[in-house]
Amino acid sequence: MQWGLEVIRGNAAPRIMELYDTIVLGREPGVEMRVIDPSASRRHASISRTKDQTGWILIDLNSSNGTFLNGEKVQQHRIRPGDIIQIGDTHLRLFDVREGQRQTVILGGAPSESTAAAQHTRPSPANALIGSSPTLQRLRQQIETIAKTEATVLICGPTGSGKELAARMLHDFSPRKKGPFQAINCAAIPPNFVESELFGHEKGAFTGADRLKPGKFELAAAGTLFLDEIGEMPMEAQAKLLRALETKSVERIGGTRTVPVDVRFITATNRDLMAEMRRGNFREDLYYRLCVATLHMPALSEHIEDVEELVAHFLGPQTTRHVTPAAMDLLRAYP
Repeated sequence: MQWGLEVIRGNAAPRIMELYDTIVLGREPGVEMRVIDPSASRRHASISRTKDQTGWILIDLNSSNGTFLNGEKVQQHRIRPGDIIQIGDTHLRLFDVREGQRQTVILGGAPSESTAAAQHTRPSPANALIGSSPTLQRLRQQIETIAKTEATVLICGPTGSGKELAARMLHDFSPRKKGPFQAINCAAIPPNFVESELFGHEKGAFTGADRLKPGKFELAAAGTLFLDEIGEMPMEAQAKLLRALETKSVERIGGTRTVPVDVRFITATNRDLMAEMRRGNFREDLYYRLCVATLHMPALSEHIEDVEELVAHFLGPQTTRHVTPAAMDLLRAYP
C-alpha cells in the first residue's frame, strides 16, 4: 500500500505529497512539509516508517502546542489511511494513493504508477492558488462567494497572475462543477476561425468543413465556458457573442436553426477594456454583459510574501533546501 498526506484545512507547502521516506512537518524553512501556521512549532512532528516497514508512525517533536491524531493529543502513534493529523490549526489527512488523488509531489524514490496518473490531473479547487498571504486569502473567499451565483464574471490581471486558475476555481466551487469546463484563448485563434470555434459549423459551411462541428458553447452545456484574452476578439465576433449571451442560443456557421445553450460564462483579460471601449475596439454593451461580477488577480508584487511557498510548490521540498537566503531575496526583489 502506498500512502500520501494532504492538507484539508490550513496551508502548507506542498499541500499534497506521497510518502516514501521520513518527513518533518513544521514552520522551519527546508522541512519536507512546511506548515504555514503561527501556532505550529518550527519542527513540530515527523512521520516515519515503522521498524518492520509495514506502516507509518507519527511522532511529536516536543512541539509547543502538541500534535493531535483524530482529535487526541499523542506523543507517538501508529497511523493509517483516513486518520486526521492536527498541527496547530492545520489539519492533514492520510490517504491510500490507490484511491486516486488530484495532485502529488514526489518525496524521494521513484513515483508509483498511481502517482504518475495523478500528476496529469488538476489540484483541488481550494489548493489551486498557491500562497497564504492575506491578499490571496481574500481572493479565495471572493471566488467562493461569486462561484455560488450564475453571474457572468470578468477576471482582470497581468499575464501570469493565475486568471485561468481563478476561472477553474469558479467552476469547481459552483453548482455546475460536475459539468464540462471549456476554455478558449481568443488571442491564439486566427480572427476568421473565432466564430467557428465558439459557435461551431455545419458540414459544407466553408472550404474544409467536411463534417459538422459543435462549438465551445455547445460543448460547455450545463458547465462553464471560459474565454481568455477577450480583449483580442474581433468586433464582428463580439456582436455575435453578445447575441448569444442575450438569447442563450447560438447558430452554427452555415446553419439555419438556433441551438439553445446553458453555460456559465467567464472571461479574462490583461487589457484595460474601458480604454479599449474609448478607442472603439471593444463593444460597450458587451462589456457590461461580461462584468456582472469582476475579479482582480494581483500581480506577484502585490503578495510577495508568497514567493517562498511558490518556490516550494514548483521545486519540491527537497530542492528548496538548496535555495539560499540570498537567492530567495533576489526572487522577492525581482520586479
